[in-house]
Order: sequence, then structure tokens, then C-alpha cells
Amino acid sequence: MSFAGLTQMVQYAPHTAKLFEEIMAAANGRDALALQLLRAARPTVLAALAARAKVPIIYAVSSVEQSRVALDALRRLAEPEAVLRLTEPNTAFYDEIAPVADVIAQRSAVLAKLAMFGLQSSSLNPQSSLPPIIVASPRALMHLTLPRTQFLQNSRTLMLDQTLRMDEVLAHWMQMGYQPQSVVEHVGEFSRRGGIIDIWSPAMPLPARVELWGDVVDSIRLFDPSTQRSDAKLDRLSITPLEIENLKFKMENLDAILNFPFSILNFLGGGLLVLDDEAELRAAWDELERKAERERASLIEQPVNQRRPYLTWDEFRAYQHAKVLVLGEPADNAPLSQHAFAKQFTGVPHFAGQLPPLLQFLQESQETGGKLSLIHI
Repeated sequence: MSFAGLTQMVQYAPHTAKLFEEIMAAANGRDALALQLLRAARPTVLAALAARAKVPIIYAVSSVEQSRVALDALRRLAEPEAVLRLTEPNTAFYDEIAPVADVIAQRSAVLAKLAMFGLQSSSLNPQSSLPPIIVASPRALMHLTLPRTQFLQNSRTLMLDQTLRMDEVLAHWMQMGYQPQSVVEHVGEFSRRGGIIDIWSPAMPLPARVELWGDVVDSIRLFDPSTQRSDAKLDRLSITPLEIENLKFKMENLDAILNFPFSILNFLGGGLLVLDDEAELRAAWDELERKAERERASLIEQPVNQRRPYLTWDEFRAYQHAKVLVLGEPADNAPLSQHAFAKQFTGVPHFAGQLPPLLQFLQESQETGGKLSLIHI
């Protein structure tokens, strides 16, 4: 069930416009605007701000379970296809093995969504121009990623009437992490049958079938992987990398020069970083850092002169290229006064399933001039 009407009501409220102006006027980086907003109101307010801002948003919550709850709520309040959850890696911090294919595919799709947004005039134009809202837990955010620059440098676009050197194209796809298969059923797979090439890019909601006339792209269609039937026609197809280690290794020297680990924050650009409860988020993050250090101490062969394979809390909060908003409680040393915007939202009494107290509450609210919105699920 969609609650988009509720989002629009908050989006166009005068107080929301004033808050949005305050967020946009604030400096980027560490000094965050903290609202201390009622928890139940946070998804609606975030969806309303996202509709106004029209920029990518990363919404950091304190646990995996909270990220799943937030994903479900935001998909009811905003455009569902714009809301994604960044999956946590299923590996330990110091594991030398890669996460499973499904995790790599999902994380790569999130990176593609962020990297492609804003490139509408480019040949790497995504199929959807909706600004993404990415929900993520600390463990998902801590995992390092490809740099955005390298992600885009390794991305390619196939267009109608383009001449391809197929040996070079297929070699590049494999370098980006794509796996050859007889039938394409998952993200990150491709197949070739004569002049027909199937490939599922993380940037696309479905796999694509490319038909060649000799070496020239004659048609591009999306198809259903369950039926293999072709569907929508395209005039171009974005093919983006998968989040794999062999591409990361090429950036070790650059990473050392910049002295800052690459993470999903580098894909946010001038977007909005939204923290749920900053103190709670930091506590969860600190616990994961302690876990990582215990894991490191348990290694038989200790890493020498190796930077941490994860993003620390201090590095996360040192990011200076985005506006930062705290929906709930600020950091421990922050002032405790509630923002004026948040004072509009209050909890309602519980009616224990009884209709008369509810009707009385609604009548009193109406008599005081309040605006009522009833949502029945």
C-alpha cells in the first residue's frame, strides 16, 4: 500500500520548506543539523525531504533490522524503485574471500544507481533519473568500495549502430567481474550465442539481449530471465562494474596517496547524508570496530603496514562533501534542545482497540482546528 499522499502533505507544508532551506544553507561535513524527531515520523519526513531535494540520499541506521524496516517504510512513502538497501557483506572484516555473488550484485546495483545519477546528458545515462535513497546499516557502510572515478572509467555503454570488437568487449566484461554462462539468470552474468549476446548489468532492472548484424549492434531489448522473452526496446545499454577485488587492487597506490579509504560516501557527491540516531549509530559502529580488531588479533599471520579493510567512524564522519542531517538524537556532546520542526510531531494516545475513545480524540482534534489524516491498513 502506498502512502505517497502522506508524503506530499508533509512535503508541501510551510515548515518543511523552511527546514529544507535550513539544510541547504548549512555547511557540508561534520556539523550536522539535528532534529530529535519522533521515530514514527522519520520515514515520512525523509521521503518528503527527498522529494524536495532531488539529490541522492544515504540513510544510515543503527542495525540490519532497522535498515530492513526503514526500507519497507520508505518504499511505501516514496517512489519504490528509487529506494534501495545496501546489503552487508557476508564475510568477516579480514577475510580474503569475496562475498557471495548475490551480495556483490546487490551492492554493485546500489553503486551503479548512485554513480549514474546526474549523468543524464552523458552516454552513461541510467534508465531512471529518480534520485536514489540508499538505506544502510553500519556493517554495510564500513565495507570499502571501488572509487567512483574508477567505477565510471570501467563502465561502458552499448548503443544502436555501434561497431564492437567482441573479443575486447568480452575480455573487459570478465575483467569487471562478469561471469560467462550458458543462460543469463543473475546480475553479473553474460552469454554469447552467435550474434546474440545476453548480459545483466547491475545498472539495469532486467538482463538485456543485444543482437548483432555482423559486428554492429542491431537491437537491444530487456528480457524476462524466467521466460527468456524479450520486452522493452532500448537505444543504449549501461554496463557497469561489479564490486570485485581485482579492480580494487589496481587502486592501492592512489588510495595511499589520497590517505582516505574509498567507500560508498564517495558515490554520494553533493547529496545528503542522513543519520537516524547519531549516538546510537556511533555505539553500533564502535562495537563493530572492536569486533574487527579482535578478529585482526586472532590472525596467525598479522598484516604488516596494511590499512584497515573497513571505514572507521571517524573517517565516516570526516566526509566533507555532503550535507549531514540527524533525524533523531545527536551525538553525545551535542545540545539536547529539540528542533522547532520536530515539535510539530507528537505521539497519539493508545485506544486499546476501543472505538469511542478514538472518536472522542478525533472530535477534540477537529474542534481545536487540527488537520486530520486517517490511515487504515
